[in-house]
Amino acid sequence: MLKFARMRRISNIALFLGVSALLFGSRTSAGATFKVTEYESIYNFALPSAHAATLAQTEDGTLVCAFFGGPAEKSPDTAIFFARKRPGEKWTRPTEVANGKIGGNKRAAAWNPVLFVDGKHIYLFYKLGDSPRTWEGFVKVSADNGKTWGMQFKLDDGLIGPTKNKPVKFRDMIIMPSSREFHASFGWSSCFEIVQLDNIRQIKVPGSIFYGAIQPAVVRLQDGTLRAFMRSRCGYVCQSSSPDGTHWSCAERTTIPNPNSGLDAITLRDGKIALACNPTKKSRNEMALFISCDGGQTWEKVFSKTRKYPQEYPSIIESRDGKIHLIYTRKRHIWHIVLERADEK
Repeated sequence: MLKFARMRRISNIALFLGVSALLFGSRTSAGATFKVTEYESIYNFALPSAHAATLAQTEDGTLVCAFFGGPAEKSPDTAIFFARKRPGEKWTRPTEVANGKIGGNKRAAAWNPVLFVDGKHIYLFYKLGDSPRTWEGFVKVSADNGKTWGMQFKLDDGLIGPTKNKPVKFRDMIIMPSSREFHASFGWSSCFEIVQLDNIRQIKVPGSIFYGAIQPAVVRLQDGTLRAFMRSRCGYVCQSSSPDGTHWSCAERTTIPNPNSGLDAITLRDGKIALACNPTKKSRNEMALFISCDGGQTWEKVFSKTRKYPQEYPSIIESRDGKIHLIYTRKRHIWHIVLERADEK
């Protein structure tokens, strides 16, 4: 079970840490045809703005989603909201589960939640602060599929935690893809924060920083190595590889365009990599899903939706039934798309 240094002092806390049928067909190099079978909103319309959604699935098959919402981004009145969707049911109405109340009447803005499921526990990582330059990392844990949440803990040692995309279990470690959006000399940088499970210590990985690229998404390749994909200012998605999670290669450009916008990537059960992003150099109006059969060397677009306004900040998972779930922000609402392999029906 994932633990943090500060949490060890709290041994008595609970087990720490409508639908629109749109059809879209495309064929991957492996011969799979995808179609959209569900398209729905997860947004709480009582909120003027919602953004930066994160998606996961619990042991019992429940889909869980979190996002930050409130009057506007950067507002101290923003908070973290959470919703659940049991198999065969609708999404629950999002409810507030964390906010930036620091003490008295003082509040800080809430940012970029990230969900991570480990066994029976759901970890909710998020940031509090006036801006990404000053935010700090926090975590809450649920032991009942998100029905109730434990106390809020601040991450130790200046760690921020995962800034957008999900942590990855690798050997005896939990790798948290992290980044900094302010650096005295270089501006933006990506890095990896690691929790080592054998002795419950936190590690800042030296030498694993990429300047000009942020918000990594980490996947495991079929040969056991790791690959990270990052948004960047160079006009393309960038990538880096690691044999052990602590030593990473220099970041390189992929062939996928990127307008400096959020992305997400996962390894599918069949070993392919799925990556969701805005595949353009200038706008965020197109949301697309790519599949790679060779560890990220080449890509094929299997889903694309273009609108007149931004569609951004995707989060993706493959559910236990083999469906690909994609959530993202559209006009400051949170939307959920389900993609299925049509030829497997």
